[in-house]
Amino acid sequence: MELRGLMNMRRILIPVVILSIALSSFYVVFPKTKKPMSSAPSKPLIIKWNKDYSAALAQAKSQHKMIMIDFYTSWCEWCKKLDTDVYPDPKVITAVSKFAPVKLDAEKGGSALAEKYGVTGYPTIVFITADGTLVSKIVGYEDSDQFARDANRVSGSSSDSVAMAAPKNTEVPPVLAVAADNRTNCSGRLLILLSTLPRF
Repeated sequence: MELRGLMNMRRILIPVVILSIALSSFYVVFPKTKKPMSSAPSKPLIIKWNKDYSAALAQAKSQHKMIMIDFYTSWCEWCKKLDTDVYPDPKVITAVSKFAPVKLDAEKGGSALAEKYGVTGYPTIVFITADGTLVSKIVGYEDSDQFARDANRVSGSSSDSVAMAAPKNTEVPPVLAVAADNRTNCSGRLLILLSTLPRF
């Protein structure tokens, strides 16, 4: 009886040992390959915000870009959602890279500019030229797909670009508040489309 148990154990043990040796040999012959490391570490994609309006203005002038101002407040939950859910999106980062971006607290350091551009709800994203001419606004929260589309439309790099230039015979350029369904600002106001008409 003991001999039979020993034989059964050998039958099980021998295939296990052979399988272990075969697997070990496989890893020696075919080691795990690592991806070659690039010479420069890849930088995470992020929006490079200017520290203040004057820095954004300097960048806009030197790089011939428009300025994108994100007016926010410390209490605005939709502003925080924009920071966490929209700005990290690669599509948005690419779209915003065509501007000189800056974030301004509308109740602190950015209050004068918020008043100048008629900001009454948050978040409000204002697109202006380097000379301060208002080109477009996004009033309220937008998801990353819509935000990227609207920013590309403003910069003129989308297939359905909107002409943003003012007619020659007007003193005030047209202002486009980009509107989309189901969006409100923190004050609960619905988005509206604003435009100024040429003076006759």
